[in-house]
Amino acid sequence: AEDYEVRHLNYVKQIKIINDLVDSGKGLYISPSKHSKVTRLGGTTEQLQELFDLGYSDMENRKEEILNLLK
Repeated sequence: AEDYEVRHLNYVKQIKIINDLVDSGKGLYISPSKHSKVTRLGGTTEQLQELFDLGYSDMENRKEEILNLLK
């Protein structure tokens, strides 16, 4: 219950960390390129497979960018 009460504060802190890393060139925003029908609570097997395939495709499209960050 205590964690739930401050989750929004932790979220804001984490977003600031991410923004700072992206701004300094030490991080990337990685998120699905299309909206998914999968929710936090789940989805059908087909929807989950589509989301996995989208993630794989997105990674392939940004592969060089990701590899350059890891160097």
